[in-house]
Amino acid sequence: MHYTFAHIPWRRILLCAAIALLPCSATLMLAGVPPHAGMLTLTAYDAEGKTLQTGNAFFINKQGDAACAFHVLKGAAKAVVTDYKGRTYPVHRILGANSSADLVKFSTTGTQKPAFYELAPTSPDSGATCLLVNYEAAKKQTPRSVTVTSRTAYAPYYYYQVSSPNEEQLLGCPLLDANGQLLAITQKNVAAKAMTACAIDAHFLLTLQITATSALSADLRAISIPKALPEGYTAASSYLFMLPAADTLTRRTAYDDFVSQYPDTPDAYAERAKYRAATGDYAHADADFALALQKAEAPALPDSLMQPEAVHYFISDVVYRHALQQTDSVPVAPGWTLQRALDEARMAYVLKPNTLYLMQQANCHFAVRQYQEAHDLFLQATHDPHFATPDTYFSAARSLEMAGGDSLSVLALLDSVIVRLPQPVSARHAQYYLERAVRLLRAQQYRAAVYDYNEYEKAIGPRNLNERFYYLRYQAEMQGRMYQQALDDIRTAAALAADARPYRQQEVIMLLQVGEWAEAEQAAQAMVRQWPDDAECQSLLQLVREQKAKARQK
Repeated sequence: MHYTFAHIPWRRILLCAAIALLPCSATLMLAGVPPHAGMLTLTAYDAEGKTLQTGNAFFINKQGDAACAFHVLKGAAKAVVTDYKGRTYPVHRILGANSSADLVKFSTTGTQKPAFYELAPTSPDSGATCLLVNYEAAKKQTPRSVTVTSRTAYAPYYYYQVSSPNEEQLLGCPLLDANGQLLAITQKNVAAKAMTACAIDAHFLLTLQITATSALSADLRAISIPKALPEGYTAASSYLFMLPAADTLTRRTAYDDFVSQYPDTPDAYAERAKYRAATGDYAHADADFALALQKAEAPALPDSLMQPEAVHYFISDVVYRHALQQTDSVPVAPGWTLQRALDEARMAYVLKPNTLYLMQQANCHFAVRQYQEAHDLFLQATHDPHFATPDTYFSAARSLEMAGGDSLSVLALLDSVIVRLPQPVSARHAQYYLERAVRLLRAQQYRAAVYDYNEYEKAIGPRNLNERFYYLRYQAEMQGRMYQQALDDIRTAAALAADARPYRQQEVIMLLQVGEWAEAEQAAQAMVRQWPDDAECQSLLQLVREQKAKARQK
């Protein structure tokens, strides 16, 4: 039989108690179930199994969900609850937490139709009388009468001052109405020298739930016990995506729960396989991949779920990323090769000729140094307007370059990159100007290279550039006979450098090259004054004077 305290005939019992001239609390029994039957003692442990703290908890529904104070579970990696008969149940999943309200809601396992406190439909007014239920392990205690001395709005609920003693053993306990329904939960009164406790509206428990963004909740992260998944496939997927990678226990449990809740969903197995691969569990990852394909091939699969080609692509992408990480010190399981990634991408493309799958093949070809094949596929992908992006054209250019292709053809592809840059150019896309500048310098198109350096500077901003950039542009300007710009840049490089000597010396050499003898001598003298013990500076000054003297003799 299942008992809820909403159905205990308090009024009839109280009437009988009054007639018998006995304290009402002495007769609060129903079919042998005492009023404190829904109460629990919670014990929280750390990761090493050491007890952190104990406190009160209580069942709130017939499924075995319960509530307790947040501070009792804070920092816990494991917890158990013990009922009034001494039966112990593990805390299974956290269902919601709020440190400000000092409340946690959680599920348990192993319970069978436990007695629980049903939520009252209304909140008590100031002056109302409630029954506080609690018990100690060695001594059963009957409910005590508690008065609500004041009520403060805690939108849209209430916070109360109550007449209960401000004692630890009476905190985190339910306050019930005359029908045995849950009104509030007692909490510590933190006011200085407070003798009486506070209580929070029990309806606040309704706000404690896991949502798609709960993975970012600091309150939930403060408890290491696994969390429940939010309701609904989409919300659960988003929750999994946002879970911190470092929280391996929560992630592992969440993925297992995801598969359990959606056993016919290929996406669930694919996502768990990706997680397992990230932890080095390649054998179980392969098993999940096989199940994902099996589920995806089921008839009448909803379009919203992974179709077979999408699963093949997913496998290709995961295997590709892990194969790229393989080194002698970081081995990857047999079969997790770039060739397998390429084969999976090809199978995806055969099932559905999507350009995304074509791009994946190109990436795999590039990774195994089949550059010509990669170039051809990247170039083919640009025929799709959705993939005719700067990144795709650059991949085609890079592949052609690595394949030993014609340098002018590489530059033509880089021109296609530049004309497709979104405006205004971002810092990420500005990098392509530097890439083209390097190839233009090789092709001896110095002034064109300077143009690209200028565009890069505009996109990034001078304050975000270092002396290395200005030295590179100086070299291009010298080659392009842009002497004034070169002089400005070498001086900027010197001003930015921690050690300005090499750039100041280069400035002197440049002035000599263009025949500016007087200016060269002034720059050399300034160096000697700044670094009087530097032999190179002394030698350079001597060289300038010699060159100046020869120039006068001509």
